[in-house]
Amino acid sequence: MNTEVITTRTAKISQIAEEILRVEVLESSDVKEEDALENYLACKKMARGRKVAILIDSRTQTTASNEARAFSSGAEVSKLVIARAILIDSLAVKLLGNFYILVNKPHSPTRLFKEEKEAMVWLEESIQNSNRYHSSFNTFAPK
Repeated sequence: MNTEVITTRTAKISQIAEEILRVEVLESSDVKEEDALENYLACKKMARGRKVAILIDSRTQTTASNEARAFSSGAEVSKLVIARAILIDSLAVKLLGNFYILVNKPHSPTRLFKEEKEAMVWLEESIQNSNRYHSSFNTFAPK
């Protein structure tokens, strides 16, 4: 497993399991579209060509522009992301997270969690489901 940590202007990104990255949003970050792109590129580098699940720790005081939210939920990012679990700790963050999911409609499965342990279980199940889907698809693919 990769022990590298990449710190961008708005996040600290690390690998916490074979197919799971952790994106810890830095305190008082104002995430713009270019920050979302920088974070995506850092995740892509850590993923080393594989699709990964992402645990986003947003339990800090932070904001994100409409453009950053649109990019993060878009098709380009979904090529990298199997599923995304967002950690929350307050009603305000829960409302913002639900707004993001309902309005931006991420292309990858996305859920909010208060407990990191529950988020990790869901991400691991999402990875297993994704691997099962792709392995069964390959079974029927012509050689």
